[in-house]
Amino acid sequence: MAHDEPTTARKGWLRAPAVHFVVLGGLLFGAQPFLFPPEQAARLTVERPPIVITAAQIDQLRAEFVRQSGTEPTAADEQSLIRQAIDDELLYQEALVRGLDRGDRSIRWRMIQKMHFLSSKDGEEEPESPGGDQVLYEQALALGLDRDDVVIRRLLSQKMRLLAGQWAVAEPPTEEELRDYLRDHADSYHQPARASLSHVFLSREKRPGTLVDDADRLLTAFLAGSTPADDAVSRGDVFALGHQFRSKSQHDLQKIFGTEFAAAVMSGTPGTWLGPIRSPYGMHLVWIDTLIPERVSEFADVRTQIEQSVRSEKREEGFRALLEQLREAYEIRVERQAPQAIGPQAEDPQTREDG
Repeated sequence: MAHDEPTTARKGWLRAPAVHFVVLGGLLFGAQPFLFPPEQAARLTVERPPIVITAAQIDQLRAEFVRQSGTEPTAADEQSLIRQAIDDELLYQEALVRGLDRGDRSIRWRMIQKMHFLSSKDGEEEPESPGGDQVLYEQALALGLDRDDVVIRRLLSQKMRLLAGQWAVAEPPTEEELRDYLRDHADSYHQPARASLSHVFLSREKRPGTLVDDADRLLTAFLAGSTPADDAVSRGDVFALGHQFRSKSQHDLQKIFGTEFAAAVMSGTPGTWLGPIRSPYGMHLVWIDTLIPERVSEFADVRTQIEQSVRSEKREEGFRALLEQLREAYEIRVERQAPQAIGPQAEDPQTREDG
């Protein structure tokens, strides 16, 4: 089948993950007849196939773990791998139960592409199908090409996760919930102490033999006189990042000047000269203009952040609740040993001996 350049570009665009996400979001809102809230998961009157994790799958999980980590999985690691495999299968199977694969353009496109691949010979383009893409899609369905496709499984699992999140945040959090969240997570919304300062810099490179003496001499002069900080900086050396810093946290100062400088400033007293303080660059005499102590953020200042955090927690709680309900709704079997062979090859050794 010949493809012109616009068609090729269009298919490349469709492969973009961002496009898949947008399409997925739209399909979630357009598939309402097939959607049910998680509390109805166990009550849907449909036949759910058992979730079976075979010995072969467990071996594959172990091998993948070794490939990624370079070590053999512990018993706890293996249990975690199996649990994740069960969760993935639960989400996939429930997505099928709820009909989330119906009308999904990303899944349809994926299956059509697989049929194109299967229909081609030795890398050559296959002839045009009489019924077009719809026939290819129906053929793919008949062959069950959607059942063992990793990409399709991930799409459907992600749909279930997004749906669980939507159900969990169907109602916006109340003002009381938001304020309670700030109270319970106050440490996460602390405003760190901040300092505004000017500094006189004395370069180690320019004053290799007089650095300490020059610093002590200047500090004595500043303490004895009334030299404004703005004028004092001109009596030192040029500092590439400037001589004034406003509203800097201890972490901010540490990134610029080092640990000793930052700690000294934060323990200093505003309205006085401080120093000499060492840094990787030389010595500094510091005038602290203001020092604002650590404080808890005002609710109004962080309301939007808190609401996002509350919604995120609710989405995760909704997803976990859905998984628990699905574990109750499905029969789950883990086969740690391969089934024994049945037939002549498995006959009793004693029987072979007697024959």
